[in-house]
Amino acid sequence: MAELRHAKKHQEFYDACTRLTERSKYAELILEIDGLMGQNAALEAEVEQWKTWGIIEIAVRNLNVASYMEEWESRAIKAEAEIERLKAPVRSVDAMRMLQESRIRGLQTILTEWLAARASAPATGAEQKERV
Repeated sequence: MAELRHAKKHQEFYDACTRLTERSKYAELILEIDGLMGQNAALEAEVEQWKTWGIIEIAVRNLNVASYMEEWESRAIKAEAEIERLKAPVRSVDAMRMLQESRIRGLQTILTEWLAARASAPATGAEQKERV
């Protein structure tokens, strides 16, 4: 009878251990399933992005395309800087031309006013001979 009780206790202990083992296996499976579901959600989000991205968003994720675009952007920036450098003397020439034109207009105005004043002033004897 003692052996029977001992065997029964041994079986109960074995059953308890089995249940714990099964529970821990279930817990591991649940954690694994949760991890897989998280990965699945991330993949679904990535697929959705690929469906909605434009050509640029896709292209820049390709390292070859990104480096190619970077190189040409750098070239464009250098070319724009060179254009600005070459335009600087032209701007200064334009500024000088505008200044000269302004001075000429000023001199023309003065000359026109002087001629108008001379024409409206009464002429002296010598000036009358010159006008005729």
